[in-house]
Amino acid sequence: MCDVHYKQRVVIQFLVKSGEKPSEILRKLQVVYGDDSVSKMRVFEWAKRFKEGRESVEEDPSEGAPVTTRTFANVDRLRMLITTDRHLSIRALSYELNVNKETVCKMLHENLNRRKICAKMVPKVLAHEQKQI
Repeated sequence: MCDVHYKQRVVIQFLVKSGEKPSEILRKLQVVYGDDSVSKMRVFEWAKRFKEGRESVEEDPSEGAPVTTRTFANVDRLRMLITTDRHLSIRALSYELNVNKETVCKMLHENLNRRKICAKMVPKVLAHEQKQI
């Protein structure tokens, strides 16, 4: 996916230097790439950057969501916290890990395969016997 976006930035750079307007560049990208084309906002943003003299088609390091809070260490700490006390709230876990609540929810769901049921952290996939309790 990133490789496709990189190629599209190169195309945007070329078309901006050729004098194309951002709306026309967007239309051409949508014809060629279809659903994989970059968004209208990105086309206009990159066109503006290239018009202002930018030469690099690489993304800036600050673009995109930082992933520094979803580290192995934080996932392990989260696992330890919910193992010792399954009644901890998302807010309490967030406070303990010093990350936002959405990140805690994602780590629980995606990394630990757990979800909150009746104020307890339990595995997402329950055995038949566990469902009867």
